[in-house]
Amino acid sequence: RAAQLKADRVQTLTVQKQVIAEGNVQLIRGDQVLQGDRLEYLLDQERGILFKPRGIIYLPSTGQDFSKATPATNALGNNTLGSDPAPPQPGAQTIQATEGVQRLRFEADRIEFTGTTWTAVNVRITNDLFSPPELELRAEQAQSTRIAAKEDVLTLRRPRLVFDQGLSIPIPRSKIGLSRQRQDPFAVELGYDDRDRGGLFLGRSFTPISKRAFTFTITPQLL
Repeated sequence: RAAQLKADRVQTLTVQKQVIAEGNVQLIRGDQVLQGDRLEYLLDQERGILFKPRGIIYLPSTGQDFSKATPATNALGNNTLGSDPAPPQPGAQTIQATEGVQRLRFEADRIEFTGTTWTAVNVRITNDLFSPPELELRAEQAQSTRIAAKEDVLTLRRPRLVFDQGLSIPIPRSKIGLSRQRQDPFAVELGYDDRDRGGLFLGRSFTPISKRAFTFTITPQLL
């Protein structure tokens, strides 16, 4: 499905219709990049498992990247060796988000995926591009399901927020909407400002008025 697979070793089992990749595994599709230690994928069933996965999900183009057609590849993954995918059409571009979170980083013990649904075990998710992250969402299990063209639902088991790799706060909310049209799905902004705010602060933005002519947004902060 228009994905590019890179690894140190790749084995194709034609009878079982399975691909096994090991060592520095990278699965790239559009702007989405998944990495792991080992990938097992069943071509005819379009489902697989990635061990020790980690990567970055670019939300603005997930709908486009995960729905690409592959006229040159059939259900068994057969493709003419040496053939290249069709070049992009003139004027084609990736849709950019204008507000809210754009990238999510994640790590897990393993991730199983089929179609537009994936399930991860012992997952850690953050929208902080720096390591270690200031704010992390952790769960024993996370399942993402596509419910609309631009919206997914993330269902969590025993979710908790972890601040600065130490303080852990259980959260009762077990479902989070991930929309390419909404703001940060973690609902809060965590930051540090020693100059104006005197240290650590939490904030959340609300838009009580949104019209064609203007938009009014309020961001209360707890210092």
